[in-house]
Order: sequence, then C-alpha cells, then structure tokens
Amino acid sequence: MKQVGKRLLSLLLALCMMMSLCVSALAVNDVTVTATLDTPTLYRKSVAQTVKLRVATSEPITICDYQVKLKLPEGWTVTAMENDDANAQLVPADYNLATGSVVWNGDGEDHSVTNFVIYTVEIPADTKAGRYELSLYEVEANATYGTKPVLTSPDNNTSATLTIKDDDTSNLYKDYCVAFYTGGGSGQSTLQMGTDKNVVSLEVLIQNGIINKGQTYNAYGITLSYDPTILEFVKVGNVDCIYSVENDKVNGTVTVYRSGTQLSCSARDGFFAEFKGIATGSCNVAITRAYVDKGENANVRNAPSANITTTGYIVNVDGPYYNVTASSPQELVYEPYAKANTAYTFTLANGYDWRGMAIRYTIDNGDGISWPVEYDTTKNCYTIPANWVTGDIHIDVSFRNFDVTVEGNAKNDVTLSSTSKPSYRVDYPFTLNKQEGWTYTVAVTVGGKNANYTVSEDGKTYTIAGKDIIGNIVITANKAKGDSQISFSGDTSDLEGEAIRNAPVGEDFTFTIKKDANYDYTVDAKYTESGKTIPVTEDPEGTYTIQCAESNTSIDLHIVSDEHGVEIYEDLSSNDYDAIDSERDDVSLPTGTVLFLSGNGTLYFHSSNAQVDALPTETAPNPLVSDAAYTLSDSEDSLYLLVGEDIEPGVYDVTCTAGTGYFSFVLPMENTRTMYCSAWLYGDPDYVDTLRHITLTEDTEVTLSNYSDMDFTITLTPSETVYVHE
Repeated sequence: MKQVGKRLLSLLLALCMMMSLCVSALAVNDVTVTATLDTPTLYRKSVAQTVKLRVATSEPITICDYQVKLKLPEGWTVTAMENDDANAQLVPADYNLATGSVVWNGDGEDHSVTNFVIYTVEIPADTKAGRYELSLYEVEANATYGTKPVLTSPDNNTSATLTIKDDDTSNLYKDYCVAFYTGGGSGQSTLQMGTDKNVVSLEVLIQNGIINKGQTYNAYGITLSYDPTILEFVKVGNVDCIYSVENDKVNGTVTVYRSGTQLSCSARDGFFAEFKGIATGSCNVAITRAYVDKGENANVRNAPSANITTTGYIVNVDGPYYNVTASSPQELVYEPYAKANTAYTFTLANGYDWRGMAIRYTIDNGDGISWPVEYDTTKNCYTIPANWVTGDIHIDVSFRNFDVTVEGNAKNDVTLSSTSKPSYRVDYPFTLNKQEGWTYTVAVTVGGKNANYTVSEDGKTYTIAGKDIIGNIVITANKAKGDSQISFSGDTSDLEGEAIRNAPVGEDFTFTIKKDANYDYTVDAKYTESGKTIPVTEDPEGTYTIQCAESNTSIDLHIVSDEHGVEIYEDLSSNDYDAIDSERDDVSLPTGTVLFLSGNGTLYFHSSNAQVDALPTETAPNPLVSDAAYTLSDSEDSLYLLVGEDIEPGVYDVTCTAGTGYFSFVLPMENTRTMYCSAWLYGDPDYVDTLRHITLTEDTEVTLSNYSDMDFTITLTPSETVYVHE
C-alpha cells in the first residue's frame, strides 16, 4: 500500500514539474504590445495641439526586426517619429511620417528590445469633443534573422484612446496667458515678396491668467509653428537677459527661451518674432506651447504651462514684386513696386498735363527697348500691360516738343525764340518788332485752343507760359495802318494849317509854309519816340514833303566802280531807330557805277550837287518775254544755274514766291574782277521779296540756296524797261 502511494506521489510530482515547465514556456508568448498617450485627455482649442504616443512591449523581447503601422482619425497627422530604446534607434530611412509606418531591421542580429516608436501626433484646431482611436496594425516582430516569429498580426494589434472635452476649466486657474498682440487689427498681414514690405514682426505677449493672476514673470519658453515652405524665420527681438532660440527649419518651429529679471504682465515686455516670405501662399503662425514662471533662476523647461489664448496669426505672401524707378519721380505718382504679371498703373503729379508729357518704360530683363506708354483719359492713368511686368521697371519722363507757326500780315515782324522748338514746362518767348504808325494784334493758340501770354513792359517780347505749351503753337500777328500824329514846334507863325495834325501811315505827308522874303527858313523832322531824323524835301513853292519810310528795315548796299576805284559794302538798318546805321554820308556815285540793293524798305538819296543831267535816261524795251521759275525741294540744299545755258541772258526782276533762301550771282567787272552779289529772299502768299533790274550776262553763275523746310521757289521775270548806257 505504501509502495503504491510512493509511486503515485512521484507521478504527481513529475506532472507538477512538467506543468511548471509549460507555464515558463508560455511566458514569452504572453508579452503584450502597449500604446500609451502622454496626455490621454485634451480640451477643445482653437489652435492645433499635439500628443505623444509610445508603442512598446510589456517586457523586453529578443528580436532582429519589427514593424508597426498607425491609423489616425481623418485630418490628424504625424509630425515626428523617434525611439529612445538603445537597442532599436531609428533613422529617417526606418519610418514614413506620411503613412505613420516604421520598419526596423537593425543589423540582422538579435537584440533585446522594449520600445518600438514614439509618435508625435498633431490634432487640428477646433477638433470636436469625443473619443478618438489611434490604432496600431500589422504589428510584427521576428528573431533569428527574421525566420522565427515573435509577434504576429493581428494578435498583437492594439490602440490608444484620446478623449477631447469641450471645457478646459483648468485654464481658468493658470497664472499666465500667452497671445499675439494685434493692436485691435485682423490678426493677419500680407507680405510683398521682393520688396521692403516682405517682413512681418509678430509680437508675443505674456499676460495675467484668467483667475489666478501672475502679475509678474521671470522666465518663459514659447514655441511658434510656421510653414517653412512659405516663411523663413529671421530673428527674435526685444528679448533681454538670458535667452536662446531654437529654430527647426525643416519642421517649421521656433522656440524662444528667456530667464532673468522680473517683468510685468501689464507691460508689452514679450518678444518679437520676425519672418520673411520666400514663396507665395498663406501661412498660419501659431503659438503651440507656452511655459511661464516666476523666480530669478527658473528652469523654463520645467515651468508650468500657460494658457494660449490666440488662434494664430495669418501671414499671406504675395508677389513676387519688382522695383520701379523713374527718371523724374517728382513728376509722377507711383508705387515703387510692381507685382509680377499684373498690370501696373501710375499717374502724373498735380500740376502736370499728360498732353505735354512723353512717357516711356524699360523692363530690366526684357529686350532693352524703351516702350512708349499712353495716357488713358478714361481712367486718368498710364498702364503697363501685365505681360510686360516681368522684371524691374524704369520709367523715363520727358517733356514733349511742339511746332510753332507764324501767320498773319505781320508775321515778318515776328522773331521767334532761338530755341529750336517750344517745349512743355519751358517758357517760350517771341519778339514782335513793331513799326511806328502801325496797330498790331496778336493771338496765340496752343493745340487749336486760345492760349494766354504775357507782354514785356516795352511791348516787344511776348511769352507763352511753359505749363500751357501742350500742343503745337500758332502765332497770328496782324497789323493795320493808322494815323501818325504830326506836331510842329518852333516858329509856326507862317505855317499853313494846325500845329498838330494826323497823317496816314505809309503815305507821304506834305505841308506848306508861307515864306517871308526877309527870313531864311530851316525845316527838319524826326520821330518823337526814337529821335531818328526823317528826310524832308521842299519844292520852289514852299511845299515840304516828309517821305514815307518804314522802320525796322534792313538794306544791303553794294557799290562798285572799277574806273574810279569805288567799292562799298554797307548794311543800312533802321532797326531800333539807330540813325547811325541808317545813314551814310559822302557816297560817290560816278557814271558807270554798279549799284546792287537787297533787303526791305526804302533807300533815299540826297545831294546838294547831284549832276543828274549827266545820268542816262534812255530806255528800251526788254527783248526777253518769258518767265523762268526754279524750285528747290525741302530736301535740296543748292541749285547751280549757268546764264546762256540754263537762263537766257538779260535783265530780270527776281521774285521769291515760296520758302526762304539766298539768290546769288557773280557780276563781271572791269580788269577781270568780279562782284559777288547775294540777297536773302522770303516768300509766301501774303508777302514776297523782289530784286529789280538784275543784269545776268553770258556765263554768269547763279546759285539758289534753300534754308527752309519747304520748297524754295525763285521766278525770273523780264524787267519792263532796260536803261541804255553809252
């Protein structure tokens, strides 16, 4: 009986030992995969939030590889993946942020591993309250070069639950609030890439909490998030004491740490974070983490969290933009930048008229051509088309030049400014050389409309204001004959008639003195204004004549007599009432002298011993009967004619019927000498210049020279009579 009992006991013990062995063998297969959140509960916020999800085994396992995949709620993203297990360090090649998967192979050898991966998960702003699953699937692990399964799917798939609540009452009891300062604005800015407006400085403020008031603080650690594809972090400003900056250019975060002297929550003692645009688009700069604490030596990384009370700051980046410059910026109203591929408009400054402006532009990266741009009268601006805004723009500003035309029967009395052409914004003067005894009227139009002008004190110089020169100018000068006042002075007792009389301009004036034989009479005349002497002639009956002679005249006098050695060349002018230039005394005119006159006006000869009886008086008809006319076009400078070939020899009256130029020829003299004769001639429908009794002999060279921008036409008409010289 006893022996049997011993055997049963042995059998039972053996069975127990076997069961113990079985339990020990099953212990490896009982390892579980865990998914743990660092913060299982969040409160709904208007800014994005993050949590960390750790994936690990309940105890170490010996493996050579593993994989884990993560499924998140829609809109949630993985922003980082890491592992703090010394035997299973992760490198970027081991994981994929977009899919949330990790595949670790190690070095092929078996290692003891506990932690698989730590996920950083971002929850979108304003995520609704509820329970959300973060699911792990296809969780697998192998040993012995991947041939021995240790963990298999789906047996080891797991999940974690994140709870989001509507009310975060805990924020009520935080000492501090952190927010962007917007100054009451919209909380957004638009940058212009390529300009000096491409930088935004965001001010972060530390303020008192909602219930418990911090009042003051010494240290903080605040993290901002941004889109690194749109913005670039530049610098931090307004930070004193000890501080540091951590900028993650890849993930787009910048963290500012500060510790030191005490600051007040009621003051704007936070910091500025400066960003610049690097690509067009829209980006929300958000405060994602904030820690604030008191104490001189506060460790900001362990400081209590503050309540983030801002939704973020929207930064829009527009552009790119190009620089705009102008040759005369004071004359334009324009923006210094132009948006690429967008029509660019600008206008003129006050006081400038588009009709006087010539505007052109050049694009730096274009073809180098300066293009004109016209003023849009409907929109009151200039516009550069959008397809041309592809680089920096330079606007060239200049003033237009215009033509000036003189019309009227007094146009020959008008002398234009030496300036080649009138120009906008430049005063334009012209002179009216008024002749005595004439009444003048002057009218000016600019661009077809009546324009104002000013007149100098002496009544000679007229000036058109430069600001009014916005078109072609037409000056119309007309004159009409009036009456001159004749005043007699001295002893007028023997004068017949009134001592003061009116005389028609342009006509000889006669008066009579009843002479007393007992007296000698001396009579002279002069202009009252200029004092210039006027010739007076007397007939035997005591009638005197003041001969008409226009002022402002010019006559070229050329006298040659080879026989008597006389050669005189004089310019006789009555301009400006200069009596010295208008008279020559003791001029010898022997028989046979050649006298050549050109110009305008009347020349009077006076002599107390003129031997007029010896002058030839016989005339004969001119054998020539046909006129000859020659015209130089505005593009021709000169025309040479030979008498005997081109012109029939004879005596001609030479008349300019159109244009302006010189008529010249060489007159043969005795002893093989020649006399060069030339005259400036002018002609239009209202006025013509004529040279009379011009003798053109065989082989004489005649030259016509054009000095105008119109056709110069000369007509040679046979003189009616020819004086016969013995």
